[in-house]
Amino acid sequence: EDIDNMETKRKKRLLNTVMVLLILIIAACGVFVAGSIRGWFDKGTEGWITSGQITGVVSIERNGIGYSLQDSQGIREGDVIETKQGSTATLQLGDSNTIVLNENTELTVTSSDADALELSVGKGELFADIPTAGKAFTLKLDEHEAKIGNSVFSASVQTGSMTFDVYMGEDDVAASDGTAETAASGERLQVSEGEDGKV
Repeated sequence: EDIDNMETKRKKRLLNTVMVLLILIIAACGVFVAGSIRGWFDKGTEGWITSGQITGVVSIERNGIGYSLQDSQGIREGDVIETKQGSTATLQLGDSNTIVLNENTELTVTSSDADALELSVGKGELFADIPTAGKAFTLKLDEHEAKIGNSVFSASVQTGSMTFDVYMGEDDVAASDGTAETAASGERLQVSEGEDGKV
């Protein structure tokens, strides 16, 4: 009996130890998954685009999971940033370029490569100070597209219309119908859809 009792205790201890190890492994995996989604473990892969000052409620969706955007958080390719009512978010692109998202704005980072940056605004307004645009900086505005040079500009995308104002420098803007214009300092380009849905 004593041998059976000791054997049973030994098996229970072994099973308890295995259970504790499994719980620790599951917890570590959970931290790793959450950390990789939130960017806790990224070193050098997100340094070019980061969030700056955040006011109000600003969310980021990464890999299909949404959470609150924090100050100084790295921004990755594929991230979707959305400002809510009464909120703004500043994005830093490198050391000198700044984009400020106004309330109710949705911006997607289509390509985060410093030499071929592409951002897409689905709705809302932004202001940008881009003294060093890099080799290729494309800003998609709904179905329209702007090739950004060293400039200061604002853009607004609302249902059925797009407005692009240049305060300094010049940018090339192409409408969805293929027409293209260069907007220089002090100029505004506005594209509206007619009742027939054409530009």
